[in-house]
Amino acid sequence: MKAREILERLEYKVVKGDLDQEVRGLSIDSRSVEKGDCFVCIRGVYFDAHSVIDQIAEKEPSVIVVDSSWTEAHDLSGIRGNIVAVHDTRRAKALIAGAYYGHPADELTVIGVTGSKGKTTTTHMLYQMLGKAGKKAGLIGSNGIFYDGQSVEVANTTPDSEVIQKYFRKMADAGCEYVILEVSSQAVLLHRVEGIRFRLGVFMNIETGDHIGPNEHSSFAEYLDCKKQLLRQSQEAVVNFDDGHLEQILEGLGVPVTGFGHVPQDPDDDTHIPDYQLCEEKVEYRDGWPGISFKMKGKLNGSFYVDTPGLFSASNASAAIACADRLGIPVKAQQDALSSIHVPGRLDMVYRSEELSVCVDFAHNGFSMRSLLTALREYRPRRIVAVFGFDGHRDPDRGVEMGEAAGKYADFTIVTTGHNRFESFQDVAEKVIRGLESVNGKYTVIEDRKEAIRMAIMDSQPGDLIAVAGFGHEHYQQINGVNIPYNDGEYCLQVVKEWKSEKDKR
Repeated sequence: MKAREILERLEYKVVKGDLDQEVRGLSIDSRSVEKGDCFVCIRGVYFDAHSVIDQIAEKEPSVIVVDSSWTEAHDLSGIRGNIVAVHDTRRAKALIAGAYYGHPADELTVIGVTGSKGKTTTTHMLYQMLGKAGKKAGLIGSNGIFYDGQSVEVANTTPDSEVIQKYFRKMADAGCEYVILEVSSQAVLLHRVEGIRFRLGVFMNIETGDHIGPNEHSSFAEYLDCKKQLLRQSQEAVVNFDDGHLEQILEGLGVPVTGFGHVPQDPDDDTHIPDYQLCEEKVEYRDGWPGISFKMKGKLNGSFYVDTPGLFSASNASAAIACADRLGIPVKAQQDALSSIHVPGRLDMVYRSEELSVCVDFAHNGFSMRSLLTALREYRPRRIVAVFGFDGHRDPDRGVEMGEAAGKYADFTIVTTGHNRFESFQDVAEKVIRGLESVNGKYTVIEDRKEAIRMAIMDSQPGDLIAVAGFGHEHYQQINGVNIPYNDGEYCLQVVKEWKSEKDKR
């Protein structure tokens, strides 16, 4: 592929050289660029590749893509090679990656799902519905990349644009018809999904205060606008009409909208009536364990059952049902998928017995903690013991709200380490403790996460349910900027095995 072909969907200016060279690869890492690569200079939080452009040029890439504002302040006469300037190199990288892999998104029906909560569960629900209908699909999200019997771990909810396009190509070549993509607001901000035309863009919900901070979004307005951008890139928007910010979500979209949500309480209110209406939710026990049954009305009528409790389970399911129906998936396939759904790290009962149950979940703010703990009450435990830590360098109010939720809805809390990043454990834990004490919650503090989990399980009382929250599916813990290999579910099972052994000795 010639350099000019890889830039075909971009507006650019040739600053130096020509575009007749063959491109053999893509790179954004100055340490690993190879001869023949198309290298895109990215300005990161800690490093700007433009600062070492002379070293990059010495490795003889086919073309170097730079930010046009950078060229205005720098003399490039001493740098050899072919240089192209664009308005935004992150956006350019996404479009270049699409071209390099032959625009695979054009060969797939792409569904994007965004929201403060429920993205992972909803994408897995829809993925399994497509499978039950005999449709070949791929999935990219927090839990990894799944397609054609394969699974690949990822570092971010929405991977880098080059990774997305590479796996879109693999999925298309494997015969996939559909791909479902979790789209985080941060991914939109960093242009990871630029150039992708979505068949459906799904807006689950948005929480004020969530993902607002120095390393995330500068304001709620920016956070909301990034989520809305997914809808603007879609042929059809599928929107949660129960969300309290609905008017702001719908404002100025310019695409057809399909709504899902609860049956309106006021039958005379004809504004924003959902096309897919959720109703008659109730906890239902099957084989002694709780799930939630509900009905859908409107464009689709039917009864459904999800084998995990919690009103959020029904809400997530209604979003997946709306999407599946828009894609022509039979109701039977939808019902079969929901009745046996399992999403790793999301209300994931890694161990269940009459004497002890252990749940792992991704809950990392007050809203999700409250939803988790109220759902776990349906398992009728003797006690709920919550084990979690708040992440460093996040909105302090989120830590306080998590403490309040645990204090209200758990019987006992063990405050431990989350992803502290570069913040001290004491500073992070203080926020959670403040929330716990504001509602007179019972708690103790154990800094080491493994030790905290071990104590919760080994010292459990008959009938306890241990809720380990914050990491979910993740396979690492970040301490002082270092990702240390670790997984809550795996460690919990290791301790449960020890607990059972000790129990057998008694």
